Amino acid sequence: WGGEGCEGVYGSITEAGTARVLRALAGLGGGDAAGALGPGSVVLDVGAGLGRPLLHAAVAAGCSGGIGVEVDSVKCEKAAAFLRLTLARLAACGDPEGALERLRGAGGGGRLPAVFCADVGGLRTVEPATHVYSFWEGIPGDARAALGALVRKSRSVRGVAVVQRALRGGRDGAEGAMAELGFGALRLEASFPVAMSGSGRGFVAYIFARAPPPPAAGHHVVAADRHRAAAPAPAVHQYVAAFATRIGGAVGQDLR
Repeated sequence: WGGEGCEGVYGSITEAGTARVLRALAGLGGGDAAGALGPGSVVLDVGAGLGRPLLHAAVAAGCSGGIGVEVDSVKCEKAAAFLRLTLARLAACGDPEGALERLRGAGGGGRLPAVFCADVGGLRTVEPATHVYSFWEGIPGDARAALGALVRKSRSVRGVAVVQRALRGGRDGAEGAMAELGFGALRLEASFPVAMSGSGRGFVAYIFARAPPPPAAGHHVVAADRHRAAAPAPAVHQYVAAFATRIGGAVGQDLR
């Protein structure tokens, strides 16, 4: 791909590591549909890069929506090119496993993600995300705290996964570190080693569950309920349009 922009750390964890993160999110609450990743879920990837985890979540986990936030405009352009190339390659090989069909869908009901060029510190909300993922090694502390504040006030987020070198070690330490960043009460469900694609550099994935906040009077909670798996998945463009409006019109790359 040749070079990158001037922001952050460029890279992603391996496909196997991403799959393990998604499986852990799918197991939140013992796999309870109210909190677990699956059909009806909307994944927000902060520091999305090329958008690989969003594609993985759409195809392997059946998530209905995938939204990426990336501060580097060069990476956003590469993300759009990467998706076009991925779709072309799937079409060229005849889409033997049906991934292309699931991504594009029929009647506008596909699951193609969108990556927006925006600074997380400038976001007003993370709605309608149900699960937040970030490979945030290299993301500055103020941006992490900004994400924490957004998650804390969110009424839709049920799970958080972050990847970095360490969050102070043990269970209480990891939960405390996230609380200090403003995420509020999170429960550490799992932690395990993962590796960066290409270099093999080691990191740790931390998977947290978040209890749903009590509903506010007159407030419609944007989150899937226990019956969401049986309901038709809304078209991803509905999620993308809602997010684009709520972040205040930040310029982004729609990967469709």
